[in-house]
Amino acid sequence: MIKLGDKIRLTETEKNRLSFMAGEPTNPGTVQEHDAWIDHATNSVWIDETPEDRLMRAILSDAKIAS
Repeated sequence: MIKLGDKIRLTETEKNRLSFMAGEPTNPGTVQEHDAWIDHATNSVWIDETPEDRLMRAILSDAKIAS
């Protein structure tokens, strides 16, 4: 990831990883878009609360840039 101020640019690997984990494509251009996308993904993707779902939610939540 390249970050300059509020703007970010993800590598193809990072985009693919985040898209795979959430099950939908993503390409955020700012820190706020990135963190909003993570919030959306962690709150709407999982219906079941299996251990794997909880792990994926924790991994995505840890990927936030701003607090």
